[in-house]
Amino acid sequence: MNKFFIAFWPAVFFSASPAWALQYQFHSPSITCGGCAKTIEKTLTQDGRVSSVKVNVKEKLVTVETQGDATLTGDEVTALLQKKHYDVKDFKQLN
Repeated sequence: MNKFFIAFWPAVFFSASPAWALQYQFHSPSITCGGCAKTIEKTLTQDGRVSSVKVNVKEKLVTVETQGDATLTGDEVTALLQKKHYDVKDFKQLN
């Protein structure tokens, strides 16, 4: 039985394609109110690759977390925000 456990153990803990969620933070000077926050949250969560969106109106920041296996770039999120007329001054990947 010990031989089975030793042979099986690496397959359990080391999958071939681990899924990691990405987090991005965007600075958007165009955010001015709670209505902006709601519009941004609604727009971004409609994309199936986004798992969560947090908007800080005071700091004018948008934090986006992707689904674990999603391929969503910061440039794609920027484009989604710009379609709704929210300028993005800069963004960074948090993880």
